[in-house]
Amino acid sequence: RMGRDMFTKKRFIEAIAYFDKLLELFPESPMADNALYWKGEAKYSTKKWKEAHTIFQLVLDKYPYGNKVPAATLKRGYAEEKLGMTKAAIASMEEVITRFENSDVAVTARKKLQLLRAQVQ
Repeated sequence: RMGRDMFTKKRFIEAIAYFDKLLELFPESPMADNALYWKGEAKYSTKKWKEAHTIFQLVLDKYPYGNKVPAATLKRGYAEEKLGMTKAAIASMEEVITRFENSDVAVTARKKLQLLRAQVQ
């Protein structure tokens, strides 16, 4: 909760340090995937898109059944867009829509997908 509060208050550097400490002290915690995800969000918010992309992919690789998989897939696509990887971003949005069809993240992915497809036409 404390790390999320820091994130919400836009204290991203402090939030990253907090999430790193949590992951160091409690690597097997049921909340580790959430800490890693929010670290990715903080990196994204500081425009460190390559690092954010790596972290979101790590969430997917390390916690394939975690509750942050839909959001991490979406945000991986956002990072791919920022990195100029438009085709990869489109694939990430399509993956969100296919795998998490009736979720809020799928609604967001559909909107982003329209914008991305317009960029490549």
